[in-house]
Amino acid sequence: MRNVYVGASLAGAVSLMALVAQPVRAELPVPSVNDLQSQSTYFQDGAYAQVNSVSELTDVDPNSWAFQALKTVVERYGCLEGYPSKKYLGTKPLSRYEFAAGLNACLEKINDQINAATSNLATKDDLAALARLQEEFKNELAALRGRVDALEAKTKEIESKLFSTTAKLDGEVIFSVFGQGADSNANIRDGAGNFQGSGGGSNVSFLSRVRLNIRASSLVTKGDQLRIRLNGFAGQSVYFDSLQGRQGQNDYINDANARPGATNGSALVDFDKVYYDTPIGLFGSNNIRLRVGPAIQNLDLIGANKYTANGAQNFSLRNFSRDPLFIQIQDNQHPGAAISVKFSPALNLTLFYSALDGGSAGTVNAAVGSGTAPFGGSGLFGGSTQLAAEIAFKPTPAIDLKLGYSYTSLSSAGSSGGFIFGNAALSGGGDAGLLYNSNNVSNISHSIFSAGLDYDVVPGIAIFGRYTFDTASFYGYSPAGNRGGTSVGGSLDANTWKAGLAFPDLLGKGNLLEFAYLQPINIVNNGVISFVNNASGAAITNPASDPRGYTRVFTQVGNNSTTGLPPARNATESQIGAAFRFRVSDRLTITPEVYFVISPNNVDQQGITIGNLRATFEF
Repeated sequence: MRNVYVGASLAGAVSLMALVAQPVRAELPVPSVNDLQSQSTYFQDGAYAQVNSVSELTDVDPNSWAFQALKTVVERYGCLEGYPSKKYLGTKPLSRYEFAAGLNACLEKINDQINAATSNLATKDDLAALARLQEEFKNELAALRGRVDALEAKTKEIESKLFSTTAKLDGEVIFSVFGQGADSNANIRDGAGNFQGSGGGSNVSFLSRVRLNIRASSLVTKGDQLRIRLNGFAGQSVYFDSLQGRQGQNDYINDANARPGATNGSALVDFDKVYYDTPIGLFGSNNIRLRVGPAIQNLDLIGANKYTANGAQNFSLRNFSRDPLFIQIQDNQHPGAAISVKFSPALNLTLFYSALDGGSAGTVNAAVGSGTAPFGGSGLFGGSTQLAAEIAFKPTPAIDLKLGYSYTSLSSAGSSGGFIFGNAALSGGGDAGLLYNSNNVSNISHSIFSAGLDYDVVPGIAIFGRYTFDTASFYGYSPAGNRGGTSVGGSLDANTWKAGLAFPDLLGKGNLLEFAYLQPINIVNNGVISFVNNASGAAITNPASDPRGYTRVFTQVGNNSTTGLPPARNATESQIGAAFRFRVSDRLTITPEVYFVISPNNVDQQGITIGNLRATFEF
């Protein structure tokens, strides 16, 4: 091909020069090389000027037979020159000197083009070296060819067995041996003074949880995901359990009593997380994400500390992994939506909304205090809901600072459970298990402020912490709808906090040693809560001694009884935890843990010790 290109170029140049050549007389003397060099110098000294297009030559007729030939010489070879007056003077006789100089200029251009086109072509030496390498490595090449053929066959086999071409499956399995106890002579009591159990009567139990995630990506747009999670667990992690206090709730075990067979190793499996997450391309970027679904969860998006967020890998006690106020009041999976906006790598805003009974249509003429949501009192915008916002600020790679606010409304109708602090009662600790009297209280609103910090001080050492403050406001029924007498209204304040120290990658990559001190939910009004008699507007200044106070708000049992008792609070509970996660492989971690509960349920009594040995498999 190269020879054809060169031959065609030479033939074209000679032919085109011949088009404009004029015959000269044979008797002219043959010029010397010096004469030709002089003529070439004459061309270069400006007597002629290079043109870029034939249209620049004013005396060349586009309809002329020679126009195309001149056009090819100019545009293809760039070696045609005209006079400075923009004339070609095509009818002027051509001397042999001029012909030789013009031909030389075109040949130089053609030679440059040939060199440029062939500079990267393989030489004979290159081809010989390649042939030698093929001969030397022919056995290896044959083996590689066989492996590629086998890989293609295996790929086709895998594709034929895929349950979906768009979805991926991943899973997690947890095994753990769990136990807790206190001094054998201790009688552990809840926040109302009720007996929970003897300190020496605890058993050791085997716990397990299995989760399978189906993740389908790029269904509508690049980067989106439809997630479906199947969840099943077996075993009980709570020993000291009563209506107003429980201790030792693991993050990966819920209420085993509500699941048939959950204590004999078998358990029901449900779809506990279903949502669609997608980027929204506004303002020319994908820094906004939307999540919506019938089962989304706040702790996936807000309120997390880096070293305690995952109960399967970090601390397993739920109070350590989930903020009792900001997250746990309404922390299960509910219908809702969330939007995350990434303003920059250092600043992110997340808005979250969920409805506890978002799928409920309500019941017409539901009785007050019946625990049944009336028509219009449930669904996406009625009943118990949470609206939260969190700003995550990362000024340096070592610092994560989060500030959050949550407005959580708990309705006495529906699935709130009758607890002042909602679902946090399932984790227990402090005042989390206090009940309210749903005959007199229609709903409670929690206005919650939270701040969290993760700080990697140096590689291998980090500190973390979180503080949360809550103002809970009680709202009573109107007198006409009040079943238990005059209703009340008022508020109380509560807080919770934790602080910890972590040693990531200790003794190996993926390991983690961590310690934490935690105060669970604690009412900070010192037992004097301001309530108002809604019927008369009179203040109840000392509810501890006025039966219209605590009796109207707190209840001792969970059957909507109007005979309430003040909580027997004479101490502040604290919890201390230590855990070491050892990564055996990329798919297995083993974590021993120990926890000490001091003054459980805010009662001055014997402490509780909790131990757990956990193995987590990932695939």
